[in-house]
Formats: sequence, C-alpha cells, structure tokens
Amino acid sequence: MTDIHCKHCGEPWDHDFLHEIDYMTYDNAGHAFAIYGCGFRAAIKCTASMVDPDAATLSAALQEQSPFPEEWII
Repeated sequence: MTDIHCKHCGEPWDHDFLHEIDYMTYDNAGHAFAIYGCGFRAAIKCTASMVDPDAATLSAALQEQSPFPEEWII
C-alpha cells in the first residue's frame, strides 16, 4: 500500500483514494489534502488527535516541497 499522511494528525491515507473521489479531480483532491489533511473532502481542517507525530512532521515537509501527492508517499 502506498500511504500519504495527514500533516495535522499523521493518519495514513491510501494515495489511490485521491483518484476515487467523484466530485474532485485528482489534482484538486491533492491540493485540498495538503491544506486540510483528513478533512479535505469537506474542506475542514483536521482536528483529530495526533496519531503519528513523525509521519505528520515528514508529511508537512513533503507537502511544502512538492505539489504532487505521489511525492508525499512515506
């Protein structure tokens, strides 16, 4: 499985899920995920409790460096 992680809580998400949202393009889903994390489908910032602080920190850095979700896989 290829996971990307929420930069707010560290929760893992299957990268391929960004392709499966029928009301968003892949690019729009990736952009929203980089901003909102787990709440990206509703455009609400993730407020979940921390799941994996290391993954959250690394994901935040990767999402700052690249706009391409396939480059956020850890």
